[in-house]
Amino acid sequence: MDNAHMHDERLFALPHPRRFALMNYLPMLLEVGKSLAIDFGPLLHDPGAGYHDAVCALEDNPGFRRFARDMDRSPGGARFGALKSEMMAARFAALPGSLFQTTDALEALLGETRLPEDIPCGVLRSPYPCLFIEFGETRNSPLQVMNPISGAHVLEGVYVMEDAVSVRLGDNIPGWMNGLAAEGEVLRVINLDFIGSPLGKENLADDAHQVMTLYLPDDEEPLSAAFDRCVSSAWSHGGGTRGAAERIDEQCFRACLWHLACALLYIQSSEVRREWLPEESEARAALGRLGAKKRARAERRLPRLYDRVRVGPQALPPELVGGGGGGAVRPHWRRGHFRHQRVGPGREKREVRYIAPTLVRADRISDTPPPTKPYSVR
Repeated sequence: MDNAHMHDERLFALPHPRRFALMNYLPMLLEVGKSLAIDFGPLLHDPGAGYHDAVCALEDNPGFRRFARDMDRSPGGARFGALKSEMMAARFAALPGSLFQTTDALEALLGETRLPEDIPCGVLRSPYPCLFIEFGETRNSPLQVMNPISGAHVLEGVYVMEDAVSVRLGDNIPGWMNGLAAEGEVLRVINLDFIGSPLGKENLADDAHQVMTLYLPDDEEPLSAAFDRCVSSAWSHGGGTRGAAERIDEQCFRACLWHLACALLYIQSSEVRREWLPEESEARAALGRLGAKKRARAERRLPRLYDRVRVGPQALPPELVGGGGGGAVRPHWRRGHFRHQRVGPGREKREVRYIAPTLVRADRISDTPPPTKPYSVR
């Protein structure tokens, strides 16, 4: 990508997988691998090789260790997370992974949705082994990801890669997991990389990353406990006392984790609305049918297009739009929530249902009569 593209603010709002592709990082990574005899094959091209085990195997490669050391990102070091982030993006690009985009309306609903602290870890599952969720069509999330140099970035999205890992204590599982998993046990692992948008920053690559590995040894364990354990382990890495910036960072990350949990539950709920938007694929297929002038114009537009599955309603229903108002009982949100409902023959299966937020006393802010029951997205 040329320098002009790096500073083209029209591209700053793209999700990380698209920006990663425009920066040609994957071809550069493959060239590095070739020169250092690094086998990136399992990591990049083998969907049967889990991301977690593939990264562990790379750590044993002498060429990769030299590569990481030269970048000041040695395995086990505080900066290794930055390299793991790049590996995650490269795997997503090579397979390729599945890209979902939530609508702004769904973001508003999920922002007013809370999960109970004791919800079990078993509900947190990815529908695909290699997934990126773009949070919202515009970058208006109140959630942030911190960059130690450029500060707070608006949350853009998250890579989600779920694996089943055969435990080798002291090898592919950190020491703090001792006692939570036995040698040889198959453990569910979710690797995450939250991305902060470059909007308002200097260039296309000026973003923020927060990498976390969730080790989930027990599906019945409260999700809050798993989040506490994993976040605490990340922020205690290297020892020492955490300062104010690290505490803010930790709070941001916890909020992002809970938002991700809500998004994953919605994507897999019976109320989910999906729409396939193959914008880039269709535009490329149409290039051959265009004349020279129109083709040149279409090619200039191509970098801003990408394929995705859009999920969620396109707009809030009228009764959920508005704000403020007087009276003895002020209009206020009643929190949204998820519930497990038994369905099927003998009601043996459980189905996730999403009950969206609703406004209490909506009649005070709208001519539309208030809903008689919580609005369910369909």
